[in-house]
Amino acid sequence: MRLISLALMSTMAAGCTMMPPPAGPDLRGQSRLAEMLAGKVAGPPQRCLQSDRADDMIPIDATTIAYRDGRTTWVNHVQGSCAGLAMGNTLVTKPFGFSGPCAGDIAHVVEPASGMMTGSCTFGEFVPYRRP
Repeated sequence: MRLISLALMSTMAAGCTMMPPPAGPDLRGQSRLAEMLAGKVAGPPQRCLQSDRADDMIPIDATTIAYRDGRTTWVNHVQGSCAGLAMGNTLVTKPFGFSGPCAGDIAHVVEPASGMMTGSCTFGEFVPYRRP
C-alpha cells in the first residue's frame, strides 16, 4: 500500500513540474495576420502606442500581437512567450505614465478563471501597417 502511495505521489509531482511545450509561431495565426496586412505597407516602428490605440488587441500567437486602430494595424513581435494568449487568456500589463504599452514593458498572460499566470513576455517596437 505504501509503495502505491509513493508511486502516486511521484506521478503527481512529475505532472506539476512538466514544462509546457515551447510556444512559437502558430500557422493559423500567421495566416490570419497575413490577411489583416494584405495590401498594407509597414511604416517606421514606434516605441509606444497611445493608450486609446491599445484597446483593440488581436492575439496572433504566443509571439505576435496585433492592434487595430481605424485603417492602421499595429504589429508587435514580443520577446519571450506570451503562452496561452491566443487561447483566450488575458494580457495584463502595468503601464508606466500616460502612454499605452511601450517597447520594453513586461506583460503577463493570466488564465481568467484561476488567475494563474501562463506566460510573460516583453513588448518589442510597434510597427504600423497602412495602405499606400
